[in-house]
Amino acid sequence: MNPLIALLLLVAVAAAGCSDVAPTRVGDAVTPFRLVNPGGITIDTASGRGKTQVIYFWNDQCGCVEQLAKLSGFVVARQSTSLSFITVNVGQSREHVEEFVKKYDLPYTVLLDSDRKIATKQVGIKVLPTILVIDKQGILREKLMGIVTTSKLEEVISRYL
Repeated sequence: MNPLIALLLLVAVAAAGCSDVAPTRVGDAVTPFRLVNPGGITIDTASGRGKTQVIYFWNDQCGCVEQLAKLSGFVVARQSTSLSFITVNVGQSREHVEEFVKKYDLPYTVLLDSDRKIATKQVGIKVLPTILVIDKQGILREKLMGIVTTSKLEEVISRYL
């Protein structure tokens, strides 16, 4: 990725995140939120309660494309029983996200935070990707900011399954 584009993206996300709302911190209960998927269906993250939830905030400029593709086998093998894995695209249009998901054949629930309100105001995200790992009781256990290796991410998620 062009370093200038990465810097501009970081500045835009950080600037949008400046507010009086305290970010969700490790150890906090995570407030569920509702967003639409590219098909226009509203999904409530509360539906994942009772499972380990991973909420992966991203867009296609954050350098996480390869990781989203690599994680599919890990997630699909665990999703039906103990894991709820949701991705939230931050700041991109429905059409753009639909093309991306189709191109990479992503098997995940994808939600749209086109106006960045959930990412910046509710969660306090300043860097993409940001990955939340929430335990079965709804407590934030890990908040991973920036690129982490896929093996490290799988290790972190596995701790809470």
